[in-house]
Amino acid sequence: MNYPELVTDEVCTNEIVHLPQEAISISRNKENIYAIDVRQEWTDSVVGLALRTDFNTTCVFEDGLKKGDSMETYNTRCIDGIISVTAVLYLDDNVVKEECDACNVEEISDLNEDIAFCAYRIEIPCDSICDQDSMSPSSMPSGEPSLVPSSVPSGEPTNEKTKKTKKAKETK
Repeated sequence: MNYPELVTDEVCTNEIVHLPQEAISISRNKENIYAIDVRQEWTDSVVGLALRTDFNTTCVFEDGLKKGDSMETYNTRCIDGIISVTAVLYLDDNVVKEECDACNVEEISDLNEDIAFCAYRIEIPCDSICDQDSMSPSSMPSGEPSLVPSSVPSGEPTNEKTKKTKKAKETK
């Protein structure tokens, strides 16, 4: 899923820093709880990140994130078929220290004009998110032939059609 295409609003105080494609990943478990994982892929600098969804209005803030570092997984639920996420990237050390203010773009702007940040509003359709277990092998055969032959021939026909063809060749 290409989440940057799902950004419905983007606000930056200095230069525009677009949401990197690999920065956010979301999966769903069997209880329909969605796990949002955010990795700092914006810049080589140390940054702060804040995250909030419409379901769970608690703002989670982590600072001191280097490129490749991940935030703690944020769990949420779907509301009306959509997960709405507000993510705020703080581009310098002049960061709001109050977690409750870290996700509120209007308050950040009003508190200090010198704070360099980008805020993103992302809306993700819940039916586009795969289950966590969807990538693991199934216990049932697919019903389709394999693309690669098996490593050892079976020595016996494997279905009725093959058995009939073998008998027909033997009687000729």
